Amino acid sequence: MAKDWEKMGDIKKFIPIGWLGYSGGYVLYEVSSHNIFLENMDIDGEVEDKPIANSLKELINNMNVIM
Repeated sequence: MAKDWEKMGDIKKFIPIGWLGYSGGYVLYEVSSHNIFLENMDIDGEVEDKPIANSLKELINNMNVIM
């Protein structure tokens, strides 16, 4: 994922940590703030304005697994 993201976005600022299969967007870790963002679905390589979590731990704690 990192090689693909590097072609579109700033790999030094955001590291891809996941992929949303239903929308084809990246889940991104911001190195400087440790916040988790989604890729903007309208503009490849751009990141949404607001984080979905303030840390990787918060993201994992807020996940709901459906079986």
